[in-house]
Amino acid sequence: MLSAVLTITAIAGICGVGLGAAGRRLASQQSPVVDRIDELLPQTQCGQCGYPGCRAYAEAVASGEAPVNLCTPGGNATVNAIAELLQVDPEPIEEADSGPKVAFIDEDQCIGCTRCLPACPVDAIVGAQKQMHTVIADECTGCELCLDACPMDCITMVAVEPPLSSRVRPLPTPEASRAHPEQRPGPLRHREVTPRRGGVAVDDAKHLSRDAPVATAPLPEALAVPLLDHTGARLAASVAAGDTVYRGTPITGMPADKPGVPLHAPTSGTVWGVERRPIAHPAGATATCLILEPDGADTPAAPLPIFEEPLQADPEALLERIRDAGVRGMGGAGFPTTLKLADARRSGVDTLVINAVECDTYLTCDETLLRQRAAAIVHGARIAARACGADRILAAVKRSAAEAATALEAAVEASDASIQVVRVDANYPAGNERHVVYPTTGRTVPSGARPTAVGVVCQNVATLDAIYHGVCAGEPSVGRLVTVTGGGIAARGNYWVRVGTPVAALIGDAGVPGHRTLVGGGIMGTPITDRRIPITHGMNGVVLEGPEEAPLEEQPCISCSRCAEVCPEGLEPFEMARRIRAGVGVGEAPEHVELDPMRCTGCSSCELVCPSSKPLAAITGHARDMARARMRERAQAEHARQRQEAKQAREERRRREKAEARQRKRAAVTGEAGQQREAGQQREAGQGETTEG
Repeated sequence: MLSAVLTITAIAGICGVGLGAAGRRLASQQSPVVDRIDELLPQTQCGQCGYPGCRAYAEAVASGEAPVNLCTPGGNATVNAIAELLQVDPEPIEEADSGPKVAFIDEDQCIGCTRCLPACPVDAIVGAQKQMHTVIADECTGCELCLDACPMDCITMVAVEPPLSSRVRPLPTPEASRAHPEQRPGPLRHREVTPRRGGVAVDDAKHLSRDAPVATAPLPEALAVPLLDHTGARLAASVAAGDTVYRGTPITGMPADKPGVPLHAPTSGTVWGVERRPIAHPAGATATCLILEPDGADTPAAPLPIFEEPLQADPEALLERIRDAGVRGMGGAGFPTTLKLADARRSGVDTLVINAVECDTYLTCDETLLRQRAAAIVHGARIAARACGADRILAAVKRSAAEAATALEAAVEASDASIQVVRVDANYPAGNERHVVYPTTGRTVPSGARPTAVGVVCQNVATLDAIYHGVCAGEPSVGRLVTVTGGGIAARGNYWVRVGTPVAALIGDAGVPGHRTLVGGGIMGTPITDRRIPITHGMNGVVLEGPEEAPLEEQPCISCSRCAEVCPEGLEPFEMARRIRAGVGVGEAPEHVELDPMRCTGCSSCELVCPSSKPLAAITGHARDMARARMRERAQAEHARQRQEAKQAREERRRREKAEARQRKRAAVTGEAGQQREAGQQREAGQGETTEG
């Protein structure tokens, strides 16, 4: 009997040891999954999921105790990421796609009870006892914990417009392209395309608009100026509905905490107000626009003070003038020129490159501007070089633009400027900043770096023309030269267009039904379906697709690897497209550098040579947007975590200080009581001695 008991006890002990070891092993294997889930969560520590913090919820999800759709602040993007990690079907959060929301306090009803302050996990509410409270919208995570804490029900959740940088273009599919061919992303079908190592030799179709006379587009009935800065954030209008403005009147201010440049009224007239209008964006976004009704007089505002000797002026004064004139990059990016030149000055550049390559097909606005205003462009380049500290100026011009190169050389000779004109090959994408530096200067810009890394800054010819007029004529930048071309329109040419002019006012009803209208060039242009979209500083062309220019229907990939051969960044677009459409690693760090969508410049060289007509650049662009959105979410989560930890540390410090104060008070009271007892004892002892005596 005793031996049986001992045997059972030994077996139980052995099983216990084995189960303990297995538990420790399984826990160690599970912890990486918990860490990954915890990284995906927004770290608001709000408790809406029913668990005490994001880490606890991550452990519950990893063990299967909780579903993946309980994190309301993270939204469906976080749900999909966790579901992809765990290889389970995502379960959407109800009403999660309604957009981000932040708390708003009705100050007329707030009694200043301060109950909402400790409820906020990230200290986004400020206020004091019996004073009105307010919410810092940029810090609010939308956790809604303050709603239940408020006894007056004066806190509501208000929807806010997400920034353009967080928008993700849709993943193109063959079904979507067949259903809506006018929305299909990608370049036009070009007649002659020859693959080259790191590029493409393509028929540029510039003859369609090159020889047409330059005209001025009439002012429309209403102008819509997007109130956006270069980051996609909204700008506050400095004018109100009913105000009268003149051409060049600033309509936005310049916040001290956000670098940028102001916007100016494109013409004289009356401000109608602000409203949301569609803008050119791969994700089909809208933006708040200032609506201006022209009066037809086009009366200019008082010009900015003119620089008589700009080449001897202080560089800081030139940078300030370029900013006040609202000069933005007109090659397509729209980045504030003053910020670019100031960064170049801080980086110590020695060379300024006039980028006159204009590599995108169908566009001739830069070439036309160079033929007509070469002297102004040369002078603008010298001013820009003075502002950024460059000692040398080089001009890159395509070999095929012989007339433009001749005009530039004549202007250089007439100005007695030390500018060297370099004729570069016409292979696409030779006009990209990183790719124009090497044939012009012999310097190689590393992948992921800007030309300033090798001492070079590039400026588009239209930008230099705007610099000249802003510095030497005191004229703010309110318009640009736009190429209107393509097989779908007969009135091709280059037009001077005011910023804010709707595309419909420029092209009317032109176009072929069922075919695309693109803003930009024939390769990198963005398809639009709403012609109310306004012209902006970075919009250099409007291309209307003809039947012979429409891309062919998408076919299965044949793995010919032509896309990898022509990719100037050394990527493998065909393999990237397979992975992205399969949902493998979208938004995450790539396994190999050849599969990194963040290295893609979106030049669409791969699409030009693809025999299967796959929208490779758009597929990669979707992954790139997803990666940026994920990085933004992680940055916000890290910021929220830091604020939450700072709040916890502050509360702990206050508790510690209160505890120390209580201890000091208790010690003081105890010490005082002890002194009183000691004094009493001494008095009693003295009285006793007196009695004895």
